[in-house]
Amino acid sequence: MRGPTLLESVVKPDRTPFHERFLKADEMRRVIASNKRLIEAFFGDSCRTVAHGVPCHTGTLAAYASPGQKLGRSIEYADPETGYRYLFRVPEAYRKEKDAVLVAEHPDYALEIDGETVIVHAAKVDIVTGFPSKFSLAYYKLEPVHGIPSGKAIPMEDPDSVYLGRTDSFVGPVSLVFLLDLNGNSRRRGLAIDLTMSNGLGIIAESPVIAIMEPGSRGFLLG
Repeated sequence: MRGPTLLESVVKPDRTPFHERFLKADEMRRVIASNKRLIEAFFGDSCRTVAHGVPCHTGTLAAYASPGQKLGRSIEYADPETGYRYLFRVPEAYRKEKDAVLVAEHPDYALEIDGETVIVHAAKVDIVTGFPSKFSLAYYKLEPVHGIPSGKAIPMEDPDSVYLGRTDSFVGPVSLVFLLDLNGNSRRRGLAIDLTMSNGLGIIAESPVIAIMEPGSRGFLLG
């Protein structure tokens, strides 16, 4: 159920893994807001509505291999805190690609839980090439479709710059965070495509109902 309103989920204190929140959203037939939509909202006219929900996981799922390595038949990521293994099967057309990230948007993917393995079944997979390989502090421009950093590093002072946090290889949601810039402005954007799934972040869902959010309101709660 897509909609014009973005409403925050509850941030659970028990560090519930992302896939459990995902299944709850699916059960309630809610679309988890995409990375691009949340960036546009957070830095646009809808900032007041979603600001209290950031940092958060987004509905944009990403999978990437180690720098310089081909994507191969599948990409796996073992979450160090929960022990769950996340598995993303790579479409044949992308298996020879290097330094690229595969992207699927909710609700165009489903998660299957098989013991301690979480298998991603994606109906539609896009690829973003030129995915940065640096692990250190660096800023980039966003590609226009999914809002994923790509290309060469740019100066932090560039108004379009976005900080990217990445690890060696990963399968999981893109997370939107905020950073302090040199002027103490907390609205500098940052994307973490490397966080553990049980880091206590919530999700923001779309709602088909047009709602007026009062200051301090937490909105629609996903359990």
